[in-house]
Amino acid sequence: MHMKFSSSASYRAQIILSLGLAFVFTWFGVDKMVRPLYWIGWIPPSFEGLLGLSRGSWLTVIGFVEILLASGLIVQRVTIQRATCI
Repeated sequence: MHMKFSSSASYRAQIILSLGLAFVFTWFGVDKMVRPLYWIGWIPPSFEGLLGLSRGSWLTVIGFVEILLASGLIVQRVTIQRATCI
């Protein structure tokens, strides 16, 4: 038996998934900056010196990009919510 979701249930699910993903990206991005020793092993040794950056610097760049991705997910949700209210 197939259940048909209403559009509001689908919309709520998208919001929950977007916010959940934003939370994870924020958590990992901040954690990379706060506790770099836990994450440095995930950066390949071949990144050392790439574009003149150390592996630690690459870790900071990746953490910053993750925080930007999280911000983009949150802003997109806020923008879509405002557009639907108009």
